Amino acid sequence: MAAAGGNSLSAVLTKASDEAIVEYFLFPEETSIAEGTVKLNELLMELNIEAVSIVGEYMWQKDSFHLKLDESGNYFYGTIQYDVNVEDEWFTVYILQQLTRKFSGLIARVVDQDGEFLLIESSDYLPKWAESDEICQQRVYISNGLVHLISEIEVNGKLEASPSKGDLLEISLALELIRKHPNQTLANEKIQVAISKRIGKYPEKMLQNFHHSNLYLPPQVAQLLKSRPNLVSASIRAFHYRDGIDMKTARLMAHFSPISHLVKKGVRFTKSLYAMLSSQEFYPDSKTNWKFPLRNSPEYKANALGAKLTLGFEIILSRGRRVVSSPVSFSSSWLRYEEKLKQYNYYKDFIEGSREYKKLEEQAKLYFQATVASELDTNVDDQAIQDVQSLIDQSMDLTTIEDENLSLPEDDDDSWLDVNADELESLLEAQFKTKISDQKLDQIPEKLKEFMTQMSDYTGVEVPTDGSEHESGDEDGGLDPLDFRADDFVSAMDNLLLELGKPNKDWDLSEPSSEEDEDDINMKEIKEKYSFSKDSKIHELMGAMDEELDSTEIGKTFQFTSTGLPITPRDRVTSTTTQLTETVSSSSTNHTVSYEPVDIDMNALANMLESFQSQENPTGPSSNLLRNIGFDITKAKK
Repeated sequence: MAAAGGNSLSAVLTKASDEAIVEYFLFPEETSIAEGTVKLNELLMELNIEAVSIVGEYMWQKDSFHLKLDESGNYFYGTIQYDVNVEDEWFTVYILQQLTRKFSGLIARVVDQDGEFLLIESSDYLPKWAESDEICQQRVYISNGLVHLISEIEVNGKLEASPSKGDLLEISLALELIRKHPNQTLANEKIQVAISKRIGKYPEKMLQNFHHSNLYLPPQVAQLLKSRPNLVSASIRAFHYRDGIDMKTARLMAHFSPISHLVKKGVRFTKSLYAMLSSQEFYPDSKTNWKFPLRNSPEYKANALGAKLTLGFEIILSRGRRVVSSPVSFSSSWLRYEEKLKQYNYYKDFIEGSREYKKLEEQAKLYFQATVASELDTNVDDQAIQDVQSLIDQSMDLTTIEDENLSLPEDDDDSWLDVNADELESLLEAQFKTKISDQKLDQIPEKLKEFMTQMSDYTGVEVPTDGSEHESGDEDGGLDPLDFRADDFVSAMDNLLLELGKPNKDWDLSEPSSEEDEDDINMKEIKEKYSFSKDSKIHELMGAMDEELDSTEIGKTFQFTSTGLPITPRDRVTSTTTQLTETVSSSSTNHTVSYEPVDIDMNALANMLESFQSQENPTGPSSNLLRNIGFDITKAKK
């Protein structure tokens, strides 16, 4: 029982500590491994020096690229927590590409919390066998700057590494196959292009990702950023992820007081960091004496961003100077961690303070201290704390700082923070290669009918794009056409509701198909079983229902053909082209009720438009459905 409990605890706590982390591995040739640790450490130093030259001025969100030698002495590895900036993950792939190009025989592997994420980016071009991450696990590598995807390979008349067996491919075998059969393991050209496109062109892309802005800062903070420009990321993360304990200890900004003087300094951010800093409202405590201008003042943004950045540095210092030996219960990292435990229902339904709750809490604290604390207390890493503590004590020349910032360039335009509906649509079109057709609203009913006649199975409707037909499955991952006939099903359902009229002629299946198969026969059986005569009970019930609804407001919500709207015979449902007169039998009397014909097409269109108008944004049920049938209602002409 103890073992089981320990495993369960470990699973929950590990899940709670999940972060956006990319792991990377570099495997040297066997000859390098055989030469021993000394040779491997020399190679490690060369790799890290080369990585530094590749990184250049790149600003990491949190962790930077750094390789270490594994204890086994067989490979190099590293991890990067990229937080919300997924660009760090792809820049890591770029570094690995460059290292494998320069160092012959070096093979890289990179994964994140989603597994083989390189294949996710190129999922449209994967071979048919690569249907899941489980099958592809440990089959994706980078060699000589190119992606290798290992399928079965014939070696000396024997198939090796077959994915059909479902066995996990040994890394040692994968490396051997790549080195001996590089042409057979190389991923197809479409996969290479998709991944290269996602990575982008560096170093140009690095410069495009920067954002420059001028901030009012205390002189000490300006001095810090002059000496260590990349400390801006640690400060922003500290501010963004601050908690109540951080605010209690840092709100007065005791170390970076703005009381005496503020200087204006140009600061370089990544767009991700700038967005994090701009996204939260913050007003410094009145006791700090930070004089904020009015919101409409041109100096407001420089003061607001400067105050946030300054608070971040104050939090860094306060965390570094906290008493390390303080109880776990009062640790801010533990409080954050405990919140995650509650989200994962670790404490189940036990009442806080109960014996079972305390028992689980004690187990969690022990595990936290042993395995997690050092990792979770990394919103501000140790290096940032050391840098800030060492730099704050350095002498400062205020005159020099002011002179250096007398003529600052204007702030970069930050309008990229606001994306309107049209820009978002353009981004989605570029990403997913969709085409927005300029159609009229009166085409919606016809498109809906076409949508209803599409083939489908349990996975959903297969919608053709631009009138093109789906190709059969092949090595590039195409899908076989589905073979479910929705029109037969719709026709059968129409017969259940004969009171509404005969089926639309587009769905008329009165004449048998020349290619009757088992599905057609089954549909005929369903129709025969559920077809009702005029004298059947269903007509009596439907008549009674119409009579009851006629006295309510429901009938007024429908669109009728008598409204004078231009409706063509093709769009008009057969059952609604004439005035209907139904004789309805009630329990006491027989009387005649007259109904205007309901315009089904117009009602479908009206309901779609009403649904769209009630959406809070362009993405919603109606717009998503209409987009599937080739109509973008967000761009419709009024």
